[in-house]
Amino acid sequence: MLVDVSASVAPYARFFLELAYAMSSQFKQVRSFAFISDIEEITDAFEQGLTPAESAAEVSRRAGEEWMGHVSDYGRALEAFWARWGRDLGDRVTVVVLGDARSNGRPSSSWVAGELRQQVRRLYWLNPEPRWEWNENDSVIEEYAHHLDGVYECRNVRQLEHFIRSLT
Repeated sequence: MLVDVSASVAPYARFFLELAYAMSSQFKQVRSFAFISDIEEITDAFEQGLTPAESAAEVSRRAGEEWMGHVSDYGRALEAFWARWGRDLGDRVTVVVLGDARSNGRPSSSWVAGELRQQVRRLYWLNPEPRWEWNENDSVIEEYAHHLDGVYECRNVRQLEHFIRSLT
């Protein structure tokens, strides 16, 4: 799970982090990563015996200290993920990106999504913005979409349930 924790998704970041926590507690070998412009593995934040809210607060604290003042740069984060962890992926892996795909005028590096899709079993994107805002202003979701197995609007439990039901 790749989780955008930038200011543009601040209202949803805790929801996404708690989702990552829930996934890690339900499935073996779930790894989670948080990014704004840099990306870091946060799996350990969910393994410390903390509650979901405490884990989300720990990740937010780390992001606030390490990435203060940064705006999201999906291209940079995805390239760094690919370079650092891409070889760990395989055809039994599902990657879920949680974020709004707002790259603030920076290159999308959508080629990384293409590389990921060739290497993994499934690649999904959960976007907290209303669908009508996709590809407006600095949103580059369409650049990623053709590499994905699915893009879903997801900012509440009902929409998350829709995504989960679509998987079965």
